[in-house]
Amino acid sequence: MSGGRSIKREIISLIAILILFLLIFQVIIPNISGVPTPFTVVTSGSMRPTLEPGDFIIVVGCDPYQLKEGDIIVFKVPWSENMIVHRIIKVERGPDGPIFYTKGDN
Repeated sequence: MSGGRSIKREIISLIAILILFLLIFQVIIPNISGVPTPFTVVTSGSMRPTLEPGDFIIVVGCDPYQLKEGDIIVFKVPWSENMIVHRIIKVERGPDGPIFYTKGDN
């Protein structure tokens, strides 16, 4: 009987640990990083040789007014399901904030 109880406790402990990890990755890390999706994977070769397809990157929110030419940013466009990872090549002032022109490294 005690063997069954031990297995039950291990399963409950494992479930509790999984819930804790989900909480950390879904709630705590996005709040700390300032972005809803703090992790992403590079999906294309456009940033070679700096980043390779399949590279795992951590995304941190920042003040867009602090970004400058040469910085790498991650953004979403309506025509793609993937996050875009590109380098800023030009920054202009727009009526609603900065406008970033980006390009891959290759």
